[in-house]
Amino acid sequence: MTRLYESKHYALFSARLTEPMKEVLCIIGESGEINKQSIIDTSRYSKTVVHACVEALYFSGLLKLRTPRRETLYSLSEEGQAFVDYLLLTSNEGGYHESDEQ
Repeated sequence: MTRLYESKHYALFSARLTEPMKEVLCIIGESGEINKQSIIDTSRYSKTVVHACVEALYFSGLLKLRTPRRETLYSLSEEGQAFVDYLLLTSNEGGYHESDEQ
């Protein structure tokens, strides 16, 4: 399968990811597969913020969904897992900081 993104894209994503998006990504990553209500219940952010984060992450290709029995379940796509792996790798190495650009 051809990758949508490369590490240069992940660096841009990580620099611009909001705290709510990071939290939603972590919740989904830790859960494996989870419905939106469970994400809302687990998150410290409002329903509206969580909904917007899930939609943005899905639109970017970092999440995938399936709908068994009228319930939508979210999980990390292959790209999402690669992005999370990148975040973990860079956080262990010191990572990218906005101040590095100046």
